[in-house]
Amino acid sequence: SGGDAEAARAREMVRRAEREIVTVGDQAWLETDEGDGSVEPRLVPTSLIALAYLGLGEPRSALPMVRTLARSARGADHWPTEGRALASAAASRLTRGTPSSEVSVSFDGTTIESHVENGVVIATLPAVGGPGGHVVGFTLAAGVLALGQIEVRYGLGWDSVPSRAAPIELAWEGEIGARETRAALRLTVRNRGTRVLVRPVVEVQLPAGAELDEATREALSQRSAAPAAVEGSTLRLELRSIAPGGYVRLPIPARWSVGGRLRGLGASAWDDAQPASGEELPVAVLASREVAIADRGAEPEAAEVESSPPPRPPDPIVPFDPIPALAEGIR
Repeated sequence: SGGDAEAARAREMVRRAEREIVTVGDQAWLETDEGDGSVEPRLVPTSLIALAYLGLGEPRSALPMVRTLARSARGADHWPTEGRALASAAASRLTRGTPSSEVSVSFDGTTIESHVENGVVIATLPAVGGPGGHVVGFTLAAGVLALGQIEVRYGLGWDSVPSRAAPIELAWEGEIGARETRAALRLTVRNRGTRVLVRPVVEVQLPAGAELDEATREALSQRSAAPAAVEGSTLRLELRSIAPGGYVRLPIPARWSVGGRLRGLGASAWDDAQPASGEELPVAVLASREVAIADRGAEPEAAEVESSPPPRPPDPIVPFDPIPALAEGIR
């Protein structure tokens, strides 16, 4: 029949595309000639091949690709609209649109409380980073497939002294502002060392309720060496090179959605271009502090970006030919 012929042609096309599938562990993606090794070029072709598998009734073949798409969502700088739509379609078909109320999570045999954000069930696992083995369980309706992801984060207190201190000075200046206004804060990063900071990285702990909209992140990205990234309450900035004694003052116009006395604005900085070794990278730390955000007030005047001249490239080496000089001396 015509339907069988269409299915046979689709299956043949999928089998040809399988030659370009890269499988690593429990993940898989479709690599194309146009790809540069980054996440974004893989999104659309991987979503399409996952949808093809699902259309052919092979959900287990599609699962590693949907798993890759789910993990890539955090690492992709700019998801193309088409890629986001196709990835969402593949995940929806794979899980068959399971209502979130039909999914429960348990930790070491005990059901734990969960909530739903954008259709995703989220649960905080107690002591999952502790020593020993743990079991995370998911209870689903019969015949339903779900994709689970576990994140474990470790951190140090702001009063912990780094084992190696980097010659980087960090400082805040400017006005905090009030609730529902943008701050006029600037973060100063100054190179106090005698060497160029080749790839300085700064991470900022934002207070609870701080918001950085797309326009703000885009502006920060234009002033940095890589797109600004916000993960949870942490802002990560990869800056351009800073010469010895040089500095950069970056505006951080966060909008405060809550007022009161909060903790935040802690920062750490290091040079990510240090050679790989067994030693820890030198780190500079500016401790978190109390931030008082008034419930009402006028929005302060926006801060301007300011920086010192970039490091000067070394002078070109001029080759020296001794023969003319010797000939002139003999003459």
